[in-house]
Amino acid sequence: MAVRRKKGKSIHIALGVGLTALVALLFFLRLGPFESVHSKLYDLSLRARGSLSAPQEVVIVAVDDASVASLGRWPWPRKKTAELIDLLSRAGAKAIAVDVVFLSR
Repeated sequence: MAVRRKKGKSIHIALGVGLTALVALLFFLRLGPFESVHSKLYDLSLRARGSLSAPQEVVIVAVDDASVASLGRWPWPRKKTAELIDLLSRAGAKAIAVDVVFLSR
């Protein structure tokens, strides 16, 4: 009988682990009733973190008509783009995001 009890315990553990995995999957996929729970927990975590101060200076560098007139027809060579990123870095930029698709040739 001891063997039978051990086998039954293993089944309960396997079912528990499987059920926990299913609930976690539904939670992270935001399916069904877990979507609102996920949203509420996310809101709670943001409130617990507290407010963040916005940077004092944000600069957006964009390609406009004046840039094209000064630097040449778009798209610019990758070397020119790299030079501009290097210039921004040397000027003290803390973050640089490039929203350009570079296709392979």
